[in-house]
Amino acid sequence: MKYVIFYFSGTGNTWFAATKLNEALGIEQSKCYSIENDYVKENMNDLIREADQIILGYPIYGSEAPRVMQTFINEMPTLKVTKPIAVFCTQAFMSGDGANYLVDVLLKKGYQLTQTLELKMSNNFYVPVFIRAFKVGDDEQVLKRNTKAHKKIIEFAGLIRQSEKSIKSINSLHTLLGDTQRKHMDTYITKVNENLFADESCTKCGKCVKLCPVKNIHLSSKIEFASHCIACMRCYQSCPTSSIQITDASRDLKKYPRFKGPIEEFDFNLLKV
Repeated sequence: MKYVIFYFSGTGNTWFAATKLNEALGIEQSKCYSIENDYVKENMNDLIREADQIILGYPIYGSEAPRVMQTFINEMPTLKVTKPIAVFCTQAFMSGDGANYLVDVLLKKGYQLTQTLELKMSNNFYVPVFIRAFKVGDDEQVLKRNTKAHKKIIEFAGLIRQSEKSIKSINSLHTLLGDTQRKHMDTYITKVNENLFADESCTKCGKCVKLCPVKNIHLSSKIEFASHCIACMRCYQSCPTSSIQITDASRDLKKYPRFKGPIEEFDFNLLKV
């Protein structure tokens, strides 16, 4: 069996899960790509055609996939012969039906959902404009969450290799929770767009411009933000001087600590390969 993993990761959690899953499936049988990778954009159809099973990974944003992942799924080719697809997602707590809610969209395009996995990992959205719950945590807490997630990923890989169906059972409460969160996510994203700015400590290094997955950031005489931010939090978390703010309140790094990635000395450039 040949597998191909397509993932989007805002600040590293889903990258961590995707790379660990790729290792567990075996690098000779599995390929793993960020959907931001230019090679994927140019060769998506061939990569899907050559694989026996497709795997999608994304972080949960209010019980739904990030907009860039939704766009990617919409652009996936419609198949004449159905192929199995697995979905895993990373989240701070619970999403209700975050790994399952696209099942009908996928099926219409010829992808049969066969496995799902939800992984509780470190929160990267602990900011003033959002519900302040589930703090980022220190290095020890991050490692503890990653270790638990890794064990689940290994089990997930086993299910995929054995072609064993394993889909999270969804009841009315899960659906209600998912629908409720999705209903409000646009409001939160709008708040981020309205309150995002670079303060006077900005060195104009351009790192945020390079890393933004939707080209929402521009550098002229200063850092400027357009209005199509998807709230992936990559610029906010990766800024080397913590100069990017979401309201003035986020300047307080003790109250609003930044998430610097799932592993020590994490390189945010990895999220594009």
